[in-house]
Parts: sequence; structure tokens; C-alpha cells
Amino acid sequence: MSDPYWTSRHEVFCKEEGVGDGNTNLKEAAKNYATAWSIFASLLMTVSFSLIPVDTGSFYDENSEEGNRIFSFVYVVLLLMSTIFSFLAVLVGTFRYTFWDGIPATLLAEAITSMEMPGSEAFVYPAIGTQFLASVAGCYLFLGYEMFIAALLLFFGFFVPGLIFVSFKYRASFAKLASLGIRAGSLAPNVGQQKPVHMADDSNGGMVTASLKMAESPENEQ
Repeated sequence: MSDPYWTSRHEVFCKEEGVGDGNTNLKEAAKNYATAWSIFASLLMTVSFSLIPVDTGSFYDENSEEGNRIFSFVYVVLLLMSTIFSFLAVLVGTFRYTFWDGIPATLLAEAITSMEMPGSEAFVYPAIGTQFLASVAGCYLFLGYEMFIAALLLFFGFFVPGLIFVSFKYRASFAKLASLGIRAGSLAPNVGQQKPVHMADDSNGGMVTASLKMAESPENEQ
């Protein structure tokens, strides 16, 4: 099915604001969503790329030569991974923005179901993780073994639980809006299992739903 983040919002926007304004406002929301993640990713990319050049003369004096060699490799590889993930997130955000911007608001239902690109967040989260792990490796290179242990404890004791806590509260916030038809989304929407239909007024002035599930058939079964 399509990403529930956007399908649920399309129905709610059109129900609460009317078809015309709902489609127009949700189109702008989709563009702003892509922009926000792209800005976040571009900041991560800038930081990761700027940290890649390593001055070996700044390494902690008490480190072993073998330790510096290993941790230098880990440090640079993790930063390169973070840079790559961040760049992909910016690229996806740019493509998603231009995709939404080039679609008439009246065709938003079809656009939502046709979107096959993952969200930028699918690359931002790995970029965050690899950048933080690179910082942990950097603590050994520049501050020594003791600070490396301290950085590991801080990473797994504060950052990881903090990320889980914030993510949980984010989804819990959406859970409280479930009765209104608003749902949290997925990182990689599985597109093509719903058939969009245009919103229209019924005979009583109400709104019909924005999408219909495709009828199941033996040909579609795996």
C-alpha cells in the first residue's frame, strides 16, 4: 500500500479543508517536508565532509602506531559513509520536492500513489549513526583510550536511548491522532497497492474517500 503518512493526510486535508484547498495545502506540506529533511541532511553532509581530512600530527601521543592506523581507517570510512548517506538524502529530498512541485494539485491523489522514492529520512538516520560512531573513533585518535571508552558509554548510554525515546514519542503523538485518520509513515513506502480516485462531493454534500483498495485477484497473489 502507499505510504500511510500521505494517504491518511490526503483524506484528512480534503475532508477538513475541502478538496481544492486540501489538495493545494497538502502539496505545499509535501514540499516543505522534503525541504526540511534536505536541510537537515545538508548540515550532516557538511560536517562529515569537513572532518575527513586527518592531521596525523594531532594524534594522541600515547596511542600505539597500530591503533592509530586502525582507528584512522575506521574514522575516515565512517565519515565517508555519513557523507554518502547525507548526499543521497539531499538528492532524494530535491527529487521529491521537484516531483511534488511539478504535479497539479488536482492530481495529488495519483501523485501520492505513484511516488516510489523513499523519504530522505531513510538515509538521514544512517548518516547520523555513522557520523556519531566516527566521532567516537576520533576520540581515540585525538584524546586517547580513556576518552574513547567514555565516548562509547555516552553513545550507547545517552544517544541511542535518546534517539529511541524521541522516535517513540514522535509515533506516540501520531497514535493520539489515529481517531482523526492521521497515521505515521514508513521509511520506504510500498507503492502500487491502492488505486486513487478523485475526491468529489456526494449528493448530501459530504466527501467520499480519496482512495480505494484495488480488488484482490489470483493474478496479484505471489
